[in-house]
Amino acid sequence: MASYIADLRRKIKLLATHDALTNIYNRREGFSILNREKAFADRTGFPFSICMIDIDDFKAVNDTHGHQAGDIVLKTFAETLKENIRSEDYVARYGGEEFVVVFINFKCRDGNAGCVQRLLTVTRNLSFPSIPGDLRITASMGVASYRFGESVDSLVDRSDRALYEAKAAGKNTIVYKNELYDSDGC
Repeated sequence: MASYIADLRRKIKLLATHDALTNIYNRREGFSILNREKAFADRTGFPFSICMIDIDDFKAVNDTHGHQAGDIVLKTFAETLKENIRSEDYVARYGGEEFVVVFINFKCRDGNAGCVQRLLTVTRNLSFPSIPGDLRITASMGVASYRFGESVDSLVDRSDRALYEAKAAGKNTIVYKNELYDSDGC
């Protein structure tokens, strides 16, 4: 009986913390991670950064290929993100076709963000053999590094604004956002 209850608890925790479609962390757990990392950063001074990612023109995938194909794209994309981040980093589904990656103990700047560039590159190279028509996708990304004492909402807002700037700049690109500087570096 104890084993059965322990198994149920594990299943409930998984359902509460993970997105059912993509099997990565859900938005609620993503915010828990951000709040935990903020508290750690405020105590220790260790940096962290977030990258908001939106699959470009995702509606066209659903409209052209159907929602099942859209699900395949989301699952494959989430798996690809997980495979291309460090073991200490986190990826969560923010909503729809939006994802957030939390880079632990790392301050992303335009010149040192090979990890973010790698995510953009692997996205461009993704293929979906089970979807007819040689479907390819791109993504837009907005990156911001945590500033001591900043709220999680403010950090997410900066990253989200950077994401919208990437969309406005023609998509399939990365924008770094840090209002402390005149440049886009963060």
